[in-house]
Amino acid sequence: MLKLNLFLPLFLIAALLPSCASAPEAKPSQASVGDRLIITDTTTPDKQAGIAAIQQKDYTNAQTSLKASLNTTTNDPEARIYLNNAIALSGKYFKLAVVIPGESDIGMSKEILRGVAQSQQEINDNGGVNGNKIVYAVVVDNDKANTGKDVARSLVSDKEVLGVIGHVSSGTTLATAEIYGPGKLVAISPVSSAVQLSNKSPYVFRTIPSDAVAGKTLAAHVLKQNRKTAVVFFNSQSEYSKSLKTEFTNNLTQNNGRVITEVDISSPNFSAAQSLEQATQKGADHILLAGSTDSLDRALQVITANALKLPIVAGDALYSSKTLEITRQQSSGMVIAVPWHILADLSSTFPERAQKGVA
Repeated sequence: MLKLNLFLPLFLIAALLPSCASAPEAKPSQASVGDRLIITDTTTPDKQAGIAAIQQKDYTNAQTSLKASLNTTTNDPEARIYLNNAIALSGKYFKLAVVIPGESDIGMSKEILRGVAQSQQEINDNGGVNGNKIVYAVVVDNDKANTGKDVARSLVSDKEVLGVIGHVSSGTTLATAEIYGPGKLVAISPVSSAVQLSNKSPYVFRTIPSDAVAGKTLAAHVLKQNRKTAVVFFNSQSEYSKSLKTEFTNNLTQNNGRVITEVDISSPNFSAAQSLEQATQKGADHILLAGSTDSLDRALQVITANALKLPIVAGDALYSSKTLEITRQQSSGMVIAVPWHILADLSSTFPERAQKGVA
């Protein structure tokens, strides 16, 4: 799952949950249009005052307070969404929803919200959709399938819902597709990439290519380097990880390569050093890291234990600042398949707009 500022097509997206009893912080299945705090590590007194004002439907003072908060913490997407909401709630608007993992992955949550904030602001600043500005409800599901299902049921049951941005992991997205489909509610995941999502439901979409593309690209890369025997590290508890592993393996074997061993990094007996030693003895000449974000620490153990001995290719779950912070020079030369990069299209105006709009 890619780490970037996600720009999402709003015409597919989604909704407002009924207002819940006031509480200082959001819990899973609760939504906030600005009336409760969700991202707790970027709190300011002005932001809290803005939230209190929205609770009282005092949108004028809410705007003043949230603007002041953004002057202090410019790169706070939650405050920007709430400011956009406070402006929109004073007139005609459509209500949409975005589901984030919350505290279970605060980095991913902020990245998704930055994309939402940017698209919301650009649309609202240009008159909205058919004269209606966009209001977002932010919902937390902790990126857990069962909680995600609860959120999906709540969204489906709300007759004001137009669609949903969510969910994050492929496993949670697949689980909620079983609810959105029968409920005829459109949902679009910003980062889910499992192949199983293709044609899963006519109501469930995603913004990035499936793992079929990443798997094929990584296999082609290692074959081009004249390397054909792989050791694959994956997480058996992750649909994304299993999907990437399968696509890579199929493409490698179809071109006279082979996977000599698969290592489940979710196993309680997992040892990066021991697994690498055994794979090397069997003749492995490269590594695929197909770990998921929730198993990133163990994937990083593999990089450290490898100590630059075998070349590494990886899925985009490794595309994280934490990878560089922990492994430093040990990840030098690692190749990661990502669907987008800021330097890929130098003529694009998107990065500049993102920096000016919410950063």
